[in-house]
Amino acid sequence: MLVAALAVALTLLLLLQFLAAPRPRWNGVEHDRNGHYSYGLKMALALEHGQLITFFSELEKGKTWPPLHGLLVAFTQVLSGNDWRAAVLPGLLGWATLLISVFIVSEQIVARAAPQFVAGSVAFVFAALSPAHRGYAIDFMLESLGSGLTAAVLAAYTFAAEARTSANRWRLLALMLTLLFFEKYNYWLIVALAIAGAEISQQNDFAVRVGACWRLIDWKRLKPWIALLSAFVFVISFLSWRGPTAFDLFGRHVSLYPPGNLVTAAYALLCLCVALEIRRTR
Repeated sequence: MLVAALAVALTLLLLLQFLAAPRPRWNGVEHDRNGHYSYGLKMALALEHGQLITFFSELEKGKTWPPLHGLLVAFTQVLSGNDWRAAVLPGLLGWATLLISVFIVSEQIVARAAPQFVAGSVAFVFAALSPAHRGYAIDFMLESLGSGLTAAVLAAYTFAAEARTSANRWRLLALMLTLLFFEKYNYWLIVALAIAGAEISQQNDFAVRVGACWRLIDWKRLKPWIALLSAFVFVISFLSWRGPTAFDLFGRHVSLYPPGNLVTAAYALLCLCVALEIRRTR
């Protein structure tokens, strides 16, 4: 609680420093921060005018940059009356999360070794003094919240690994990973591969476990889903080979290339199949 209070105090101090001179953030017109702010502002304006279709249309554009950060920016704009300075709050939230999480991870790493508090404090100080992290914290970019959620994932994993029978700790890890995926999916891939590698390396009977899980799958039950997934894969492959493809439907010009939406749908369908089997077999 003391570390959390200190992180919040430092975050408020950084916010005050930003508010004293916010304009330098907008010196460059060709910068990603303009796109990040515009994405959130458009969703906020749609909500303020009750245009739900426009809101979801803007939300659907969150592919190259996932939608979590834009949604948080939209939330800050709705609450602040579209004050552009409030758009730094997600970054500041990420910085505070980073400070607390690196403290926790460092303490967990030296578990049973004395003194744990020293390890956490050293990590906390280095993270707080990092010029790059402070710079991103008062920007409109994705990196600050992305780094904070990355550290939060590692902290959640140390908690889960400490008590492997606690379902709630694994659920917390799953929640943190999901948030990170929708904030910055390349960060998610780094930690997901690292955690998967760590788990596999601890299990001498990993191949046996995989084989047992494979035999539990009810392929007959999944046959309709697999057929639909195969159709998606075929269409995506065909469009990738054919190139630009478009047609007119009910007076609207519909483009199927690049097949990004179809890839998203196929990925969601694959996740659904896995989720159905996990739920069935526990």
